Amino acid sequence: MIRRIGWIVGTGFILFIMVAFAGTAQETVVRSPVVTTENIEVVSDFPDFQRKTSTEETNSYYFSISTILTKSEPINQYIQMWTEKEMDQFLAFVEKNKRNFHEEHLAKLHITVHLNAVTDDLHTITFNLKNKETELQDGIKIFNLNLTDNKILSLTDVFQLDDSNLDGFYSILKEYIPDESSRSEGLEELFKRPNQLNWHINQNVFTLFLQAQDPFVKVEVPVERLRLYLNENMMTRLQIAPPEELESTLDPNGKYIALTFDDGPSPTVTPRILETLKQHQAKATFFMLGNRVQYYPELAKQVAEEGHEIGNHSGSHANLSKLSEAQIWQEIVGTNQMIEGVIGRSPVCFRPPYGVYNSLVEKVASENNAQIILWSVDSLDWQKRNAEGVNKIVQKTIFPGSIVLLHDIHPSTADALPILMTELENQGYQFVTVSELLTLQGVRGIGPYYGVSN
Repeated sequence: MIRRIGWIVGTGFILFIMVAFAGTAQETVVRSPVVTTENIEVVSDFPDFQRKTSTEETNSYYFSISTILTKSEPINQYIQMWTEKEMDQFLAFVEKNKRNFHEEHLAKLHITVHLNAVTDDLHTITFNLKNKETELQDGIKIFNLNLTDNKILSLTDVFQLDDSNLDGFYSILKEYIPDESSRSEGLEELFKRPNQLNWHINQNVFTLFLQAQDPFVKVEVPVERLRLYLNENMMTRLQIAPPEELESTLDPNGKYIALTFDDGPSPTVTPRILETLKQHQAKATFFMLGNRVQYYPELAKQVAEEGHEIGNHSGSHANLSKLSEAQIWQEIVGTNQMIEGVIGRSPVCFRPPYGVYNSLVEKVASENNAQIILWSVDSLDWQKRNAEGVNKIVQKTIFPGSIVLLHDIHPSTADALPILMTELENQGYQFVTVSELLTLQGVRGIGPYYGVSN
């Protein structure tokens, strides 16, 4: 009897083992690869890079993953970690939903890759993910490579971002987001996860991809708008040539001053001032009013085409300290947009009417990357409407590094300028734009800036 019971138990145990093994074997059959391939080839036009493509097909899924191999092992390992994470996420989903997938309905993952050269040592690798027959979201992943330093760049390797300027940086980006619903997501929240952001940059455009929606939103911002936020090292690598590079052509020990002209353009006075500047081979900065640019767009174009700097002097010459934030925004941003529409680029410097500003003006200027420029020498040409008086005041108060306030709406200013410039040149002074002067002084940021006074 005992033997019979033992035989039954033993037989049952053997059957249990066989069933369990059969189940495991069946599971293994479902998940075991049917076809696997791996191919490595040199990327066309990029002899230092290889493209590796791996495929795998089973009874429940198929994936094809392409990636880029560089000469930098740390970079390769970092990218490999990302591709493996995406593959593991895909396989985990298939495992969890394996009843839904079979030979006639495979879960599919396609990862394609594109390589782009920014400079000799900066490259961008863009991955596109397509998840088919699954609930997983399609996506994009971008790696910006610095091959010289064997490094994948972060945003802080490109931009100087801290608590003092983040609001201004966000504000500029928001201007270029085309979708209102994406705008409401809040860039501040997205930037709390900077490693998850997808972006790339070249000499002309900073491009940000927002995946708050499907499909993602592509945001393109001119690099010129973000110039003040760029790290100096990145400006060098990108071979960007803004006014900062004038340091190499202007003697830092020279006697430089910036002549600035407010309230124009004027059809009777501005052309006379341009002629005098041309005769002295000098450059100046014209702080223009938006409403006058509207009236005289061809004259504004002429000023820009002759190599002078155009600044923003508000739209209507209102006392900005008495306006609401929305009104200040319109006076500054609206005028920037108007000037950009006429001359093809947005002003980088701003002079508040009467030199009056408050914290709201500073906030709007900061959010729009507009340097606040005042002056250290007031010619009083708006008060003393005679050439001799203007010349005496300027020569009495001028000093190397000065920013001189003049107006190109008074005929007496045009009368004064030829004698004034000749006498200042005899004293060794040279004339530059405000941006050039600030560069020589090693100044960066919003300001306000007054120039050097005696």
